[in-house]
Amino acid sequence: MGHKKMKHNLGFADFALASLLEHIRSIKLMEKVSDSINWVSIDTVLMSHYTVGTSGEGANVYPPLLPPKYLILQNWSPAA
Repeated sequence: MGHKKMKHNLGFADFALASLLEHIRSIKLMEKVSDSINWVSIDTVLMSHYTVGTSGEGANVYPPLLPPKYLILQNWSPAA
């Protein structure tokens, strides 16, 4: 069992919306947040304590860095 590989392949919709994405303020804010946090050090700490996904058996799991990123997005997103 290992960690799932996140695909970074661009699709047709990515190319169609590429010009629009430059003008979205929330994307610019998320890029600022992502640049200001040292994700490598957080990932290193998480991987030292997170043993799931280190064996060769079973299904692949998501990297342990994704839940903290989801929590940040959840707490910083506007209430609906």
